[in-house]
Amino acid sequence: MAREFVSSLNTTGDSIVSGPVLLESFIPGSANLFPKMVTHINDAAWELWQFDGLSADGKTAVTVSFYRDTRGLKEGGFHVELNALWPDGSRWGEKLYFVESIITAQGDSPHSGSMHGVWKSIGTTISSAAFTITSDLSKAMVHFSVPGRVVGTMELHALGGARESRLPATEAAAQLGPCVYYLFPFGPATVTADLALGLADETNGTVQERKLLMRADENSRGGFVRGWSAFAWPRIMTDAYYLCGTAGPYMLQLIRIISSAADGRKPHVVARLYRDDELVCAANQVAGVQWPAEDGPTRKDTVVVEKVTNESGCLAGAFRDKNTGYTIEFRHEGAHQQKQWHFEVHHKRAWWSDYTSDQGTGKSGFIEAVIGGLDGELSFEGVGGAGQLQLP
Repeated sequence: MAREFVSSLNTTGDSIVSGPVLLESFIPGSANLFPKMVTHINDAAWELWQFDGLSADGKTAVTVSFYRDTRGLKEGGFHVELNALWPDGSRWGEKLYFVESIITAQGDSPHSGSMHGVWKSIGTTISSAAFTITSDLSKAMVHFSVPGRVVGTMELHALGGARESRLPATEAAAQLGPCVYYLFPFGPATVTADLALGLADETNGTVQERKLLMRADENSRGGFVRGWSAFAWPRIMTDAYYLCGTAGPYMLQLIRIISSAADGRKPHVVARLYRDDELVCAANQVAGVQWPAEDGPTRKDTVVVEKVTNESGCLAGAFRDKNTGYTIEFRHEGAHQQKQWHFEVHHKRAWWSDYTSDQGTGKSGFIEAVIGGLDGELSFEGVGGAGQLQLP
């Protein structure tokens, strides 16, 4: 019989503490879905479970991020952030706040079975946002019940075989720089969404419901992210770029950061490239960057992520960082051959944005145009959902 493991945090109780918190150990060969901070969290630590979806033409998009951190305590609790985009350019972006976050795993251990997480309010009217992930990492379901704001579901189905190859075999394969972890346990996934989002009518104060739909049989695609750290982002990095996108038979999922001044403003990356739903390059090192010997041997898979800044007339972010896109180069050094894939990414549609300081820095979301493939072969075109962030 499967055992049950529960991690319950409540912002009105003793779950929030000052000082260091205990982190559970990283588990090689696992998605590490169960919380690393099981009973308590402080004002620096955070945990993330994120679900992305994008239509084949890039006109409809949704991303949902479940957070355990203290940034939303003044607004009401732990937050779930949802950003949506419709074909006509209309946008919906809100943070939903909940007093409780309860995660339950069923299996032989907390990391070996299925998992259910629910962020919920308390009182006479219960609102909630929840997700369920199957034990074999083949399916995830997100469910919203926040009347007047968002109601409905989002579903991801993992594609391809050999899914165990998508899980980090070592702790180093999951690290995005010092003391921060980022995993992409699903790889490529189909996405189905049926969400009803509340849009306020400023003329009369009423709320109008608008549907957002995605269909797996129309090639809507997406991915899943699991991340955590004992430290807040300003201590970890000053610049970041995240992409989940496709181009023909390829699927790209990556996050690249530039670390803090204390770490020497080094580039760090977790990047995965799939072709026909099978993993072909798993990079945790930036090409050309030399690391101390104690950081381990040079990895065979590397990646280069560079900003494009000299394209006039192209879409750029609303803040100090005026790049118009990125070039991404995956490199694989096998026993008998070397392969290199090159992708050009251009900002296609603005999605969301917000300041991160009074010094001109900010964060922006984009729908990207993605073009590229294996060097020496045909290039493919596709789309991606992306976010970039700068801190002072």
